[in-house]
Amino acid sequence: MNRNKKLLLLIVVAALLRLFHLGSFSLWLDEYTSIEVATKSLADIVQGRGFDSHTPPFYYVVLNLYFSLLAVLNISISEFTLRLPSVVFDLCSIVLLYSVAKRFFAESTAFLSAVLYSLLEYPIFFAQEGRMYSLLALECLLVLRLLLPLSELTLIKAALLTLTTICGLYTHYYFAFFTMGVGLALLFDYRAKGFVRALIAFFFAGIGFIPWVAVVLKLASSGGQTFREFTLVSIPYSVFRFLAGYAVFPLDSITKANQLVAVKGSILILLAYGLLSTILLLLGLYALRRTKSYFYFLFPLLTSSIIPLLISIKTPMFSERYLSGVMPIICILFALALESLAGNTKKMAQAALSLSLVYSLFCHYGGEPRFNKEQWRDVVALLREKNLNHQVYIEPDFIKPILSFYCPECQVLVASNFPLPPESVLVRRGSTTRLVNLEKLKVISFPAESGLFVESSL
Repeated sequence: MNRNKKLLLLIVVAALLRLFHLGSFSLWLDEYTSIEVATKSLADIVQGRGFDSHTPPFYYVVLNLYFSLLAVLNISISEFTLRLPSVVFDLCSIVLLYSVAKRFFAESTAFLSAVLYSLLEYPIFFAQEGRMYSLLALECLLVLRLLLPLSELTLIKAALLTLTTICGLYTHYYFAFFTMGVGLALLFDYRAKGFVRALIAFFFAGIGFIPWVAVVLKLASSGGQTFREFTLVSIPYSVFRFLAGYAVFPLDSITKANQLVAVKGSILILLAYGLLSTILLLLGLYALRRTKSYFYFLFPLLTSSIIPLLISIKTPMFSERYLSGVMPIICILFALALESLAGNTKKMAQAALSLSLVYSLFCHYGGEPRFNKEQWRDVVALLREKNLNHQVYIEPDFIKPILSFYCPECQVLVASNFPLPPESVLVRRGSTTRLVNLEKLKVISFPAESGLFVESSL
């Protein structure tokens, strides 16, 4: 089978994995935010007016145009239709990853990189989420594809590079860290033909981001994401996620409530995935040093992780999910690591990696029930089953819109006035310290994070 047929087959397999169960799980809060913002007017989105006013607007602009197309086709917004663009972005990333890697590494390494990206649970997770992370990975790859090699950077490619960089900057702030790494690598390649064109392209991209700088400065002075407590555990945890994904060791409220117990209960899995991913990363980095233009892959990886970590010491902003833009580089490193081995060592590494992939996918598609997102459908089913959808109180306030989305006939009220009427129905997301007297209330509660743990006292 020639390489084009193999790549096509890989895309088909990747598409099936990403489309399977795409609409099975309810939206979680951030996904509903995507709908809430993207259904506003383009003027409101571009000017940052909306619930998610601190996030750059490009992803929401794309969704807005996509939703307009759905309206023309008389297709309603649902879990499946919201997440479908992420699937498309991710499938394009597989092709781009293969194309980028093939320019600097052996064809076998390029194909293996694409295979890993297609099968690892981490990219699959974000391909099945109605957020901007798959788009971020695509834009990072497109920058590398347009820029490299510098000797082939034509005026048209330079113009496209400027446009892609602007789109990336308006998609997610971590794209700026990725671009910093590419810029540092560019300085080491100053003698190459096309260097000046690349500098001009990035300069104009920076000019294009000036209108959003005021939002960045306001965000920087806001104290950051205070719910993200920065610890050095973030570093090994992120490495673990690259290989294990999110289904093997769910980061939900149960895990957060007693981290020591959760770690002890999954210690063998944590050690196995953590050790294997660390070894593959180190071997990949070692093999990368022998590659021409290795700094175009090394520097973006370092700046995308180290700079946010340093910033987070003062202003929390680091999350392993934001590193989705460098996940293609991680796949290249894993592939290089496997290719650098020989004999029985290579066979053992391949077997270990294969087992980890199979187990991660098994957990992703139902083997680990705590993987599943918040089940608003289950909440609404309970309300309808008990015929209690006429008057419902919600806690906390900001989840009112998403419950109304799933239960349009419900009269949803904010539980801010106390005491609540006796025998009222309270839908509570996570624990709360505000409501102390729940004896006379009918309560539906579920964890603040992912999980199929709808608890009911109805």
